[in-house]
Amino acid sequence: MFHFTPIHLSLRGTSKVNDLAYVAGVAGNLATIPQAIVVWSGAAPGVSISSWIMYLIMGLVWLVYAIKNKQKPLIVAQVCGLIVNLSVVIGWLLHN
Repeated sequence: MFHFTPIHLSLRGTSKVNDLAYVAGVAGNLATIPQAIVVWSGAAPGVSISSWIMYLIMGLVWLVYAIKNKQKPLIVAQVCGLIVNLSVVIGWLLHN
């Protein structure tokens, strides 16, 4: 009788990829901070609130997915994104 065993793939380097994912998740969302600053200064008449609300909704969907699948780097990235995107929406609502 044949006994098949699954091929064990090496996980070397996984930690480095996870570390890079954390950095990318946080750094990518830092790029949104200048937009939040502009909105909070009240000088952003061309900001599309519907786009930012959509970013929030999609971020929530991704956060639920990440939590359900225990994807820590994605959880960190989505929490950071939700904070920054929410700050843009709140700033727009308060200053427009």
